[in-house]
Amino acid sequence: VEKIAIEKSKIIKESQVVFSSKQDKEALSVIKKECSNQNSALYTFDDNILDFSSKISEKGERVSFTLNDKKYDLQLSVFTEKQGENVALAILVADKLGFLCDEGIKRIEKATIKGRFTRLKVNNVDVVIDVAHTQKSILDTVETFKTIFNASTVIFGAVEGKDITHMLKILLDSFSHLIISQPGTFKKSDIEEIFKIAKEINPNKDIKLIKDNEEALSYAIDRKAPILITGSFYLAGPMINILEDKYGVK
Repeated sequence: VEKIAIEKSKIIKESQVVFSSKQDKEALSVIKKECSNQNSALYTFDDNILDFSSKISEKGERVSFTLNDKKYDLQLSVFTEKQGENVALAILVADKLGFLCDEGIKRIEKATIKGRFTRLKVNNVDVVIDVAHTQKSILDTVETFKTIFNASTVIFGAVEGKDITHMLKILLDSFSHLIISQPGTFKKSDIEEIFKIAKEINPNKDIKLIKDNEEALSYAIDRKAPILITGSFYLAGPMINILEDKYGVK
């Protein structure tokens, strides 16, 4: 974490204003040091966003927090607690830089991000696409999904270098039906190995290897249960294209 933070912190330039979301202690220490070296002011989430809470609903994420002694209670169109935190951080940025306004608050409540818990419906089947590709983000996405839906199928694909084993454990603890599919060709991905790991984790679950994204999606839709598509940006993109081009879903 510290090594990654050192690389990331190089975006910090001299005498600039820096804003940071919630961080591990190791990462925050690096960011603070770099800000000090660059003579840059730092505003962190934990020091400025007080009494933050988040609750999922069918409409999206309901978040509340206090900033500069003012209470905010927002009904967001995005889902997951992490997106709620991102919105709070964006409001902190707008406030400190002097362009926060009522119209901005209204717009941020309506804002959505394609690929971040994007909800669609195909042939009366609910489909959620989320680009989560870490253990933490997968857990956040799955917990949000389970709050809204019951019986379900997950289509998963991940590129090499990701924490595939822990992501699969989270998914197999929550889903009875898992489909492994190809996350594009831009980066290397050994889906046969992913399938093998999944079977070793829980051989009793219904786990299938369907390389072609269109076939995987069609198979999942035929099950008539809600679908979660996750694990990689490189899986989400092609799946969104298939849904738009073949099924006419926007």
